[in-house]
Amino acid sequence: MTTLQIPGVETVHPRATWEPNGDPAQYGAWYANKVGDLRRDSAFHRRPPAIDMSRVEYLAVHWTSAINLPDGDPEEILAGDDGIRQLLARSTTDYLTNRTSGGYTRLADGKVFPGYPLGYNWPIDYLGAAWESGGFDYRDGATAGWNASVLSVLLLIDRADAATDEQWRTVREIAREANRRGARITPDRIWSHGWFRERTGIGTSTQCCGDVIEAQLLAGAADFIAHPDTPPDPIEPPEELMKHVKAGPFVMRMQGCNAVVYFDGAAARPVTPAEAKTSEMRPAVDHVIAHPMPFHAETASWLEAQGIDLART
Repeated sequence: MTTLQIPGVETVHPRATWEPNGDPAQYGAWYANKVGDLRRDSAFHRRPPAIDMSRVEYLAVHWTSAINLPDGDPEEILAGDDGIRQLLARSTTDYLTNRTSGGYTRLADGKVFPGYPLGYNWPIDYLGAAWESGGFDYRDGATAGWNASVLSVLLLIDRADAATDEQWRTVREIAREANRRGARITPDRIWSHGWFRERTGIGTSTQCCGDVIEAQLLAGAADFIAHPDTPPDPIEPPEELMKHVKAGPFVMRMQGCNAVVYFDGAAARPVTPAEAKTSEMRPAVDHVIAHPMPFHAETASWLEAQGIDLART
């Protein structure tokens, strides 16, 4: 999987934080028993098609057309991050169960799902947090006729509302990051889902994503050249993590997680194994694995926000 970092986006939720994993502790015993493990990275006999960033020329903007999404309104049925996790989990369950043209066989029990995992690359909540779905790993599955050449975002906002400034900023940052990864998106190719059919005759005839959001697009809300955004200040690592950090490069592991984390103590940031190989990093890996730091939820969330898959057990 690609490293999960989007400069300028303060909060990025890996799909591991919301995709159903079959653990009753996640969404309850009923959901775990009824739905089970639906993680696209590991649950099925195959993964979705990989994205080829060199072919991506458009960014498609979608909405859900729902009237009561978790977007900060009072008395919401689903609210906050937990509400968004449940919304996305239900959505990917619906995609796999009730759609066609997919076909995924679950390894654990042989159950065949006719559909495919939630097709958007990046849902974005009203505070501007990016929720990884296909992310930068898997091809779009929500913009029929254009899946190979678009990256898609899903604005989690009630259908009558305008998207927030925070959401548009994240849209722009995702477009920038996609281009850094090899895409060729330009501001004039950030389109409402419905525009693909209207402007080219190819794709689905749809009202997505509504007059209000389309008016924002026409006014340049997604123009990442006209808006030179400044990345927010980086989130400092948790104090508990820094207690275990050494001055130089080293490796670490946390109880309850299988992954070994390569860490640059001087810069207070995790590094990739490839970066580690080019450094002076020569720690005693066996010692680290035998003596991991105690599990710490804030540290685990911070590391995952930096793009580290901790392989939680």
